[in-house]
Amino acid sequence: MPPTRAIAQTLAEAYLAIKFDEVLPNGDARYVDLDAVRGTRNVAASLSALITLQERESVTTGDYARFLLTRPTGCGKTTELYRLKDLLIQAGFGVVYFDAGLEFDLQKQQVEWWVVLLEMLWQIDEQLSQAPYHLDIPDALREQAIAWLAQVVTKKTERTEMEAGLTTELEASAGLPFFAKARAVLKAFVKTGSTRLHEIKQEAERRPTVHLVYAFPLALTGSANIGQVFPEKPLLMPMAHVRHHNGAEDRHTVAKMQEVITRRVAPSVFARGVLKTLALASGGHIRDFLRLVRDAASDLGERIATAHAQRAVADLVDLYNRTIQQDFIAPLDHVKQSGGLPGGPHDGALVNLLLVLKYRNAETWTALHPCVQAAARYVKAPRAHPEEASGV
Repeated sequence: MPPTRAIAQTLAEAYLAIKFDEVLPNGDARYVDLDAVRGTRNVAASLSALITLQERESVTTGDYARFLLTRPTGCGKTTELYRLKDLLIQAGFGVVYFDAGLEFDLQKQQVEWWVVLLEMLWQIDEQLSQAPYHLDIPDALREQAIAWLAQVVTKKTERTEMEAGLTTELEASAGLPFFAKARAVLKAFVKTGSTRLHEIKQEAERRPTVHLVYAFPLALTGSANIGQVFPEKPLLMPMAHVRHHNGAEDRHTVAKMQEVITRRVAPSVFARGVLKTLALASGGHIRDFLRLVRDAASDLGERIATAHAQRAVADLVDLYNRTIQQDFIAPLDHVKQSGGLPGGPHDGALVNLLLVLKYRNAETWTALHPCVQAAARYVKAPRAHPEEASGV
């Protein structure tokens, strides 16, 4: 069990206790189950049960589970995946977890499926060879996989020639084992966008297909290819609906959001109504809520007053204001008026930038982030029909 952390009693302690980018390990006392106020089943428990069920079937059918998990950034996805990892380990599975965002520069690199597939090979070999598994990919299988990659890269067929060729491709790999050299060369190719990648891709696409499990950006759920590759419906982690579809405050959800904080910080640190104000301003986005509370605590006075909360909200409004482009105004107006995305070229950007938030509570709807509704670039943006912005 993770160590129990003392509840913060002062603003200084509160500032240190609130980490908006922290991933909670399984069993952490600060974890609050928000599934009911997201309108979803528990992701970790559901996937663990389904994977365990599929494992029994795969013994005879060879059919393995394939799932997609999607969420907006900062919604608690990684915490749930860590919980899933622990649940599967408890059920007797060997689990390999890695973050493609840490392995590749996803902002600058065009990372295709087969590159991720090869990265999975490295990760399986590396992670399962460590405690508690101490397993190794059989030497014959490892050699076959790497010899294939090395041959494609170096155009050689003899082991010694391939090793020499790999070292030439990347001098930093000199002295590394054959397996590590191949990995270093491939990563260098991906990082630099080498033209050699096209040749590797052509060879990789001749390999047998495999089952993959991905957590992927919410904006990609509209891609037609997703349904072709993954027949199962993607699992969605929407926002906590601090307001109902009609705009009315959801008191139960606000209370659950406040619990996220009071498991870290004593309620006496906050003036009356402050946590509610910050929860509503976050739109039910957990990372923004934690960010708001931490920012409000940064004045380091005796307690967080209404003025501190208002300043924190104003700062977050300014942050979102800087991401709003004129081209977004019409789609944002559409979301505000209809409760859904317009289905245009800017949908992905609106979701990725968290300018609009997804909710589910008996029905699914989309709304503007509350800080976007108050942003000057949205409120004062020129429109063909000024009345379109009325009611903002």
